[in-house]
Amino acid sequence: MGGHKKIFAHPRVVAQQTEVSCWAAALESWFSVVNDPARAKNQPELMKDFPLVPNGKDFNKIFRMYVTKFGMSTQWMSLDDFPVQITHMLAKWGVLFIAYHCESTSPWYHDVILYGVDTDDLGLTTYLVMNPSWKWSESRKMVPAGYQTWRRDYFFPVPDDNEVLVGWREKNSPGKVY
Repeated sequence: MGGHKKIFAHPRVVAQQTEVSCWAAALESWFSVVNDPARAKNQPELMKDFPLVPNGKDFNKIFRMYVTKFGMSTQWMSLDDFPVQITHMLAKWGVLFIAYHCESTSPWYHDVILYGVDTDDLGLTTYLVMNPSWKWSESRKMVPAGYQTWRRDYFFPVPDDNEVLVGWREKNSPGKVY
């Protein structure tokens, strides 16, 4: 990379155990860095505690309320605000939970943990994520769950969807939905 790496926290790698448990794996990873062991849960506990809503209906609204009990605050962030706001939020909160829309024909989102920024050899900003699922890399090879470097457009794969859900831990806060 270009040598401008800023890592704000280093989450534990947690691979999702089912096709739809990325949110639980990402939350378990998020717990590894927010330093609140009394509230921390692992992926199986989270899946049991919060069964998925059929067909993803109202999932985002219900999910946002659910994570407040872990002290997570959430807000939607636009594509245009992403570069500046994400870096600022990482510097302030250390690690971010990100949910982005996977496909325009699906109600589902994919969740990752964003923990740093970097600059590549071309001077472009890249983002350091803990991705709980396997994914295709730019070379069209499958890469395992774990630490990955993404470009901004990886968070916005659906052309008509310009927002991601961002979650963070506010110290001494019950968690809020903004």
